[in-house]
Amino acid sequence: MIVRIETAEALRERMERGEGYLYNDFGGRDPRMCPIHAMRCRWIATMLKPPSGRLGVPKLCSDDFDELVGEIERLGKVWAICGSEPALRGGAPKATASPETTVPRLGRALTPTAVGSSDTTSRFTVTRAEDQVRVRSEYRLQFDSKPGTRALKQAIGDAVRELRAPAGHMLEAIYTSASTESVDAENVLLYNVDTGRFAACTAEGLRFERVHAMPADGSAHAHDYRIVPLESRSTHWRELREVVRILGMPLPALSADMKPDGIWLAVREHAPADARVTRGAYGLELTLTRAAHARSAPVGLLKPLIDGVVAGLESHNGQDLETVSAVLAARLGIKGEIVSAHLMDHSRAWLGIRRLLHPRAGGVQWAPGDDACVSATLRVKHGTEAIDRLDVCVALVEPLTP
Repeated sequence: MIVRIETAEALRERMERGEGYLYNDFGGRDPRMCPIHAMRCRWIATMLKPPSGRLGVPKLCSDDFDELVGEIERLGKVWAICGSEPALRGGAPKATASPETTVPRLGRALTPTAVGSSDTTSRFTVTRAEDQVRVRSEYRLQFDSKPGTRALKQAIGDAVRELRAPAGHMLEAIYTSASTESVDAENVLLYNVDTGRFAACTAEGLRFERVHAMPADGSAHAHDYRIVPLESRSTHWRELREVVRILGMPLPALSADMKPDGIWLAVREHAPADARVTRGAYGLELTLTRAAHARSAPVGLLKPLIDGVVAGLESHNGQDLETVSAVLAARLGIKGEIVSAHLMDHSRAWLGIRRLLHPRAGGVQWAPGDDACVSATLRVKHGTEAIDRLDVCVALVEPLTP
C-alpha cells in the first residue's frame, strides 16, 4: 500500500518500523533530486526537519519496492536510487532513472553516476552528470588529512575533473549550509578539493556562491557544481547597490602560489578615495585580462585575487602596525612608511576597518573580511599587453527569492 508522508511524526513512525522504501518527492525533472531510499537508510534521519509538524518535502512510502516505483511513474515523476544506499545495492531491484528524464542544459545525454560512503568517518554522496556534480555531506570539507576528509575530497575530485565547459561557458560552484561557522566558500568548494581538478571547466572563468540555508534535502552541507554561460548572473543573489568599481588596474605577475601582497598594493593605489564604509553581504565581479604570455590557470588565481582585492578595499586598525609594515615592506620591496600609510588610509576602506594583518612566525598573516563575500565571479580574457589587468566591481547583494 502506498502511504503519503507529510509530517515529521509520521516519518518517525515509519523509521521506527524500519521496513519498506521511501521516495523523497522534490518535484522537478532531475531524478538525482528525487531518490528512493530503504527505510533503514542513514539519510532518512536527516529528513526530520523540522523535527515536528509538516515536512518541507512530501514523501511516498511502500513496503513493496515495485509498487512504489509503479506509483512514482504513474504520477509522471522521475526517480533514482540513493547513491549511498547499501540496502538497495544487494538483493533489492536495481533501478534506473525514469525514461522521462529531460536532457540537461547543453544538450548532452544525462549519465548520472553516484559515489557514496556509509562508514562512520565518511558520510556523503557524490552524484555526477555530464555538466553537473551534486555533493551532499554530513560534515564540512576541511583542509586536513582525516580519513573522512580524504574520502570526500577524492570523491568530489574524481567527479568534477570530468566536467567540461564549452566555449562561452564556465563553472558555477555553490556551497549551501545553515552552519554559522565563518568559512571561505572558495576553500570549501575549490581549494580543499584541489584546484587542479577543475582545470577543464574553468578556462574562461568561474563563480562561487555561499548560501546560508539548510539544503532542501535536509543534509548538513551541499556542494553543487554546474556549467553555466559565461555571462550568466548569480543564481542566488541579487545586486542591490554598487559599492565601488576599479577599471584596468595593472597587476603584478600572477601565480597560484602568490601571496595577496602585490594585489593589495595595486588596489590601494588605484581604488577611488572618499569611501563610504559598507556593511553586509556583497558580491564581487572580477574581469581579468591576461598578459599575452600568461599561462596560469584561472582557478588557481581566484583566492589571491579575492584576498588581495578585499584586503585592498579595507584598512588596518593599527594593531602591531610597525611590525606588520616592516614585514610587508620587505616582501614588496618598498619603504615601511609607504606600507603603513596605505594600511591606515581609511579613505579607501570601502569594505570597512579591521585587523588586516597578524604577526606570525616571523612573517604576517592576512585576515581580510571575505567571509561576507557570498558571490564572486572571475571572467578571463586574453590580452596583448605585457601585464595583467583587472576590472573590479563590488556590490551589496540580497538573496533571490524563489
